[in-house]
Amino acid sequence: PNKTIPSRQSAIDFGVLAYLQEHQIVVQELPNGRPIHITDKYEAMDPQWSPSGQWLLFEQQKPVNGELRYRTYVVRRDGTERKELGKGYSPKWLGNQDEVVYEDNDKIWTASAPNFKPTFLTSMPKGGRNISINLLVSPDKRKVAFSQWWIGWNKEGTEWHLGSGKLWIQKVDGSGRISLYNSHGSWEELPTLDDWSSDSRYLFSGRHVYNAGSGNLDGTPLMVYDVRTGKGRNIAPNLVMKHYDWYSYSLDRSKIIVVDGGERWGNCPKVLLEVNPKTWTARKLTKSNVDSIFPAWSPDNTRLAYIENKELRNRRIVSREEAFKYNRLSLLNTKTKRKTYVTTGNTQGDWYPMWCGDSKTILFLRDNSDETVTFWLVQDTGKNLRPLSNGPSFPVNKKWTDSYDFWAPNKGWRHR
Repeated sequence: PNKTIPSRQSAIDFGVLAYLQEHQIVVQELPNGRPIHITDKYEAMDPQWSPSGQWLLFEQQKPVNGELRYRTYVVRRDGTERKELGKGYSPKWLGNQDEVVYEDNDKIWTASAPNFKPTFLTSMPKGGRNISINLLVSPDKRKVAFSQWWIGWNKEGTEWHLGSGKLWIQKVDGSGRISLYNSHGSWEELPTLDDWSSDSRYLFSGRHVYNAGSGNLDGTPLMVYDVRTGKGRNIAPNLVMKHYDWYSYSLDRSKIIVVDGGERWGNCPKVLLEVNPKTWTARKLTKSNVDSIFPAWSPDNTRLAYIENKELRNRRIVSREEAFKYNRLSLLNTKTKRKTYVTTGNTQGDWYPMWCGDSKTILFLRDNSDETVTFWLVQDTGKNLRPLSNGPSFPVNKKWTDSYDFWAPNKGWRHR
């Protein structure tokens, strides 16, 4: 791959984008950098920027004993110092440091920049037939959260009839296990792991319906568990949507924005709630006569960039796809609740706003009339709206957030 990349100064000012294009990972500095291919030949996936923005974590296929298998890699943002971390199942960045956590050979490992030498943390729980286990290590590396699914496949592996899910936390030495959730034989309420709070006190979790696509179009509770007591609470009274942005902490960790309203598009409004993580009390920020989604905190914690849609509440438009054309990039002052519109939202649907490092420019995705989606940039005043120079183009149904990751200083959004 080409290892030439624009100056690091441009990334400090604006940010750097990593995305998938034809199954390869490409890196592009904003606002005007040229695309640089980080991978080639074998299929890659799931690019993730480190907290500092200086390292990229991803998975890529590699020939192993005559078969292509996914391996985990890290590489500097300029394409140098590529390192393999092993098979690295479900790798993630840990906390606010440039440290990776991953599973390999039934053990949990961490590896820190710049050398990324593997360090053993703890072992995985014992599994079994038809059992899958996922993990999430706390930022302080003292606890691990595990979710376990059991699905009762028959011997032929063609049908399933029973299922069950459990969620628990334990110390890294295996002691102090606290059960947080048990579906007691229901495959309709399997637990999912989402994230830890930065102080390692709270665990966020949702629910999943196994092998039922329509069921996963409905909402899930947004559970927050106090890992000291095991007690949980749902901070989304009307649930949250599966597979979409649920919540995001402000940069000073004093507020959480929650997208409340988990039924299918058009059935119930999506409302932004500001939640106090000390008292768990909520304040409604947007009205229920519109849908408000994909919130992103400004670096100064005072404004939200988000997408508003009025037409999903308008029963004259039957098709959701038609209604999405009216997605509109908006700004909200969280203190005064004053709202301003950044784009017109009359023919092209806007998605996933992200603040750039200058605190004035917003990067977002836009649906185009030719059934593609591209990245755009705009000032928070609505001026200087333009497509990202040399940016990628995706099919309109491939704009999922695991296809790209954007890093900028003082990042205030979470894309699922």
